[in-house]
Amino acid sequence: MKKILCLLLFTLLMGVPSMYHYDGLHFVLTAMVHALSYSILFLYITYKYKIAKTIVFTFLYILFFIETFTFLYFGSRLDSNIMMLILQTDLHEIKGFFSLYVFSVKTLIFIVIFIVLYYLSLKHIVLSVFSMWLRDRKLNYYIILIAFLEIALSALPLQLPKGDITLEEVYKSLKFVRGNKQEVYKIEDMIGSIDVFNSPSKNEGLDIVLVIGESFNRLHSNLYGYKLNTTPHLASESNLIVFNNAMSPSTATYMSMRFLFSLKSCDNENDSCQFVLMPTIFKKAQYKVGYFDNQYTRTEGGYFDAGCNYFLNTKIISMNSFDYRNDKTFEYDGDFINHYKSLFYYENKSLNIIHLKGQHLPAKKCYPKSFERFTSSEIQRENLDERQKEVVAEYDNATLYNDFVIHQIINCFRQKDAIVFYLSDHGENIFDGKTHTIGRLSPNSTEEETKDNINRIPFVVWCSDTFIAKHPEKYESLKSSSNKMFCSDDIPYLLLDIASIDSNYNNESRSLINKKYIPHHTIMQ
Repeated sequence: MKKILCLLLFTLLMGVPSMYHYDGLHFVLTAMVHALSYSILFLYITYKYKIAKTIVFTFLYILFFIETFTFLYFGSRLDSNIMMLILQTDLHEIKGFFSLYVFSVKTLIFIVIFIVLYYLSLKHIVLSVFSMWLRDRKLNYYIILIAFLEIALSALPLQLPKGDITLEEVYKSLKFVRGNKQEVYKIEDMIGSIDVFNSPSKNEGLDIVLVIGESFNRLHSNLYGYKLNTTPHLASESNLIVFNNAMSPSTATYMSMRFLFSLKSCDNENDSCQFVLMPTIFKKAQYKVGYFDNQYTRTEGGYFDAGCNYFLNTKIISMNSFDYRNDKTFEYDGDFINHYKSLFYYENKSLNIIHLKGQHLPAKKCYPKSFERFTSSEIQRENLDERQKEVVAEYDNATLYNDFVIHQIINCFRQKDAIVFYLSDHGENIFDGKTHTIGRLSPNSTEEETKDNINRIPFVVWCSDTFIAKHPEKYESLKSSSNKMFCSDDIPYLLLDIASIDSNYNNESRSLINKKYIPHHTIMQ
């Protein structure tokens, strides 16, 4: 009986954290199967030595404790975000962390309970099991072989939905962090390689705004033919240019952000300019650069910044790329803009980068109650049940609110010599298409359906009256390019061209408004 309890204990320590975030039963079941396989191997390997069992059990127990702690306090597993946060944390922040989280009554009770459970489990279950050998030696070999095969199968890069156990999560996180650290070092090294040959004077420089949305399925905007009026403000803007053929190369925010902030090409990953950041070039060209992010900051939102902002957060990179970065995030984008709009750069020769929460799922959490305009009764789709119609209505409400937020941003720059670019990092499945899926995991989708819902993105450009009057050739170039194929990895080159910045990293073939531009679509995942 104790052998079974020991096996069950090891399995639960590695498998239970998969339940913290995975809703699907298949995720939890696959995680438990993986955990059971590892448990069998661990107990067979350590069957002769109590000290070996103690070390393995203690290691797994500590990981389980940390995963539980991070989930309860930060809503996160022991993933790459947490790993990157640990590496980016200095001594002062460590002291603050301990005073805020560790030395609270709630945490101390939590720790005491875990210590007591550790002692009881180790003494009465783990160390009392001296051997896991069964009488039938052949059966032992079969069990070990099955465990090895199952673990090997889980390690293969198959596109199958599965839950990760603690060990797998830690391994992936460490691998991710190691790769990112090397990438960050290269980005720092490339700062000195940037040479700006020509830049406009202060009077001639523009006020450029790049707004990055989140999870925007363009088929839910009336700008792209949607039946419901989800983008009334943008649709009423006379100076708005709607681009009809824009694509995101990735369905992951962290990859999309990497393309939008750097000269990285999704067609040539070996190019050294992938480590050159677009805002760094702007800053070297004497532009004022502000970065306002309602999802990822290094302070209040810092627990989730690693996946997207890992390449922006070192002191060297941040200092050479930005004149200002926000340190607070808000529940709603509108409140975020109201709080920070006074800190936007409104002068000539400035670049404001704004990253919104947008329509990130669950969409119901992305807008205040005052924007609950659409209901399930307005979703005229017979192939959806009532709950699915409610989800679609919630997404459309989030899209309506996002339109209001963009309108707020445009109003900030309406009287300036300004140009505002808006695009989403990627799209989202909202029960559209034949597969009726939601989110970005669509293993059964046809390629075209995936493109329409996830990879094709909204891309619009708004120009102030002053901009149109002073830069008619740029305005006309943008209008004439609205139907060209466009991949969002070329956004940095378009911004640099609009800003009239000439550097050693210019590439005419990647600027949408350049006559030598080469249209392309590339999907990486």
